[in-house]
Amino acid sequence: MRVRVVALALFAAFVCFGVSAQAQPPPPVTLKSAVLTAKWKESFVVGSVRFSGVVGGAANLRATLRPAAGGKVANAADLPIEQAGTFGGEVALPARLLPKLYRLTITGITSDGGKTTPVHQDVRLRQPPEGIVDYAYISAVQGGKRVNTLKGKRLKLWARFHFVVAPLKGERAKVRASWHSPDFKFHAEPHKRLKTFVDTWVFDTTGKGLLKGVWFCYLRSTSGYLIKRTRIRLA
Repeated sequence: MRVRVVALALFAAFVCFGVSAQAQPPPPVTLKSAVLTAKWKESFVVGSVRFSGVVGGAANLRATLRPAAGGKVANAADLPIEQAGTFGGEVALPARLLPKLYRLTITGITSDGGKTTPVHQDVRLRQPPEGIVDYAYISAVQGGKRVNTLKGKRLKLWARFHFVVAPLKGERAKVRASWHSPDFKFHAEPHKRLKTFVDTWVFDTTGKGLLKGVWFCYLRSTSGYLIKRTRIRLA
């Protein structure tokens, strides 16, 4: 009987210890700051969201960035934390990220599977003054199929630029296109009124055909910001 009583006591102590261990709450997480820095170049963004905070214990933290209104995760970063204290890191901005309000959220999982309470801060990615062109290409005819190389005699080339984000008011009145030939000559075209698509062209005036080699087409804003470039090879 004594052995049975001792066994029951040990079993009860083990159960109590197990319940106590399982009942440990996940450590608290506080997000102190989240700062977005970004630079735009030819409709691509380079930058990151730097963040810092405090965590009350060991946990595997994860920082995610997504539109504040909801949507897919733009990017994420993992931070294994071994003990209580401060933490910090950054989430890189994808090059094609569009300007809007984003939400940085910190979540965490402990070694026993517990989940920390999510915390978040909102950050805004502002657009470049010149707007954003999401694609540009050169073709043999206006609005034609995109090509990287054209063979044979060519008297005219067309370039198309598509704005996914329009320039700001001070930059949207007119945009300017220019072509650069393989012999490094500059061919300018008059300013154009802004539309969703901007089509521009270059043509041969000699009758011999456009010079063989690589041609570039540049689109600039009213103030001269380079919005986008595209190229083609004439073979």
